[in-house]
Amino acid sequence: MTLLTALQDLLPASQIVVAHVNHHLRAQSLQEEQYLRAYCQEHGLRLAVDEWQKHPEHGLEAAGRAERYRFFKKVLQKSQSHILLLAHQRDELFETIMMQLLRGGRIEQLTGIQPARNFDHGRAMILRPWLDISKADLIAFAHERSVKWFEDVTNHQEGTLRNRFRNRYIPELLQENPGLVDHVLDYRSQLADLLAIKNAYLDDLWPRLIVDEQLQLKFWETLSQPVQRAVLNRWLDRAGVYRLGTEELATIHTWLVNPEKPSGHLKINAQNELIKNYSTAKIQNVPELVMNHEPFVETVVKFGHWKRLRTAGKCLVSQTPLEKQAPVAEIWLRDDQLPLKWRLARSKDQLRLKNGGHQSVRRLLINAKIARAQRAEVVVLADAHDEVLWVPGVKSAWLDRKSFATQPAVVAYLYRRKRIQK
Repeated sequence: MTLLTALQDLLPASQIVVAHVNHHLRAQSLQEEQYLRAYCQEHGLRLAVDEWQKHPEHGLEAAGRAERYRFFKKVLQKSQSHILLLAHQRDELFETIMMQLLRGGRIEQLTGIQPARNFDHGRAMILRPWLDISKADLIAFAHERSVKWFEDVTNHQEGTLRNRFRNRYIPELLQENPGLVDHVLDYRSQLADLLAIKNAYLDDLWPRLIVDEQLQLKFWETLSQPVQRAVLNRWLDRAGVYRLGTEELATIHTWLVNPEKPSGHLKINAQNELIKNYSTAKIQNVPELVMNHEPFVETVVKFGHWKRLRTAGKCLVSQTPLEKQAPVAEIWLRDDQLPLKWRLARSKDQLRLKNGGHQSVRRLLINAKIARAQRAEVVVLADAHDEVLWVPGVKSAWLDRKSFATQPAVVAYLYRRKRIQK
């Protein structure tokens, strides 16, 4: 409501469309919708409301986010608008960065929520004008302007990772250093500047580096190794080859600069390969005849539904035990670990062991004598945080059950039928 109030100070009502999603997850939701309907009618504002009532059993937070953006896209198109204003604020930006630090990933992700980005394939822009303003300042603004707002009571429940950061982890860190938020967001600003400098530098080099989508190796080899790696990251990203780890990029780099192999093929994953021809390199799809099967697509696990995996046969994740088959393993999960997903194994994947340590999935596959050509097609079961829970046919993770003495567990049974797809 603070964002809407500020917008009304700047624009006539005829230029504003209010988009509201009633998630129907709290008793308070109806009260919020009724208040907003009355407010918009009183102020002559157009209002579009989405009633989201078909909730999935698992992955509620991600499904809710997808529903909101689907609805926002529909409202933008119907109203012929090109700007979507969202009210994310400074505290949420800080939470997002801290959560990303915990999860790991690409350095670019540590810039967190972006103040502006393209939406709907460039047909609209998402702007977040409150991103530099704290929640406390927005509350003060609301009091000053007599703006009514609703506090989401579920924000105080610790069922999601964000709420645990918000209510437990961050307050403890702020006791150690009250200036932590300022320091982290200052690092974010510095990182954004460095990434902008890097991208501007690569933009200048790009016409000489990439010709007809092919990497010009002679020029690329004159660059420093950090720049070479940055070029590879951007080139592969733009070709749709995502989520390559440091080890995989190092393998590609070593292969490209190897003078003893001036030409040849290097398989990147099940869908793509690199072709090096002395002075150039290109990315191309693996020919269908060579693959002889459809590339694997990451999918959300459906409890109780068998999944056919090329290297492991048919696998099942069930919330109830089967009568005539013993499970491979029984795992206990927290709500925030859902939804589970089937995805291809990655070079940095680790499996948690009983002694508290971890072992790389790559080493597990080697020890299990999985042929090198098959390792790129191995599918694993991972949770919502991308932690590997099961390498079918090889090993399942050891998950400590002590924490479930104080919270309910989602119990999952893992099954496998060993017949391999031909």
